[in-house]
Amino acid sequence: MQSNKKKAFMGNLEAAFDARLVDLLSSGREIISKDGDVQRIEATAADLNVIRQRLKDCGMIDKP
Repeated sequence: MQSNKKKAFMGNLEAAFDARLVDLLSSGREIISKDGDVQRIEATAADLNVIRQRLKDCGMIDKP
């Protein structure tokens, strides 16, 4: 039974992580400017690298 709970937890964790990555890719991220205002910027190179690696880890690579 413990194994099923762990699998369910890991599935939920992966789904939440993937949803956040999709949101980051489509909407960018929020930052706080020097003035304290919240601004939305595009995903950074580091963000895109995390997304690329996640896709690669899941076997979603484009073969030429």
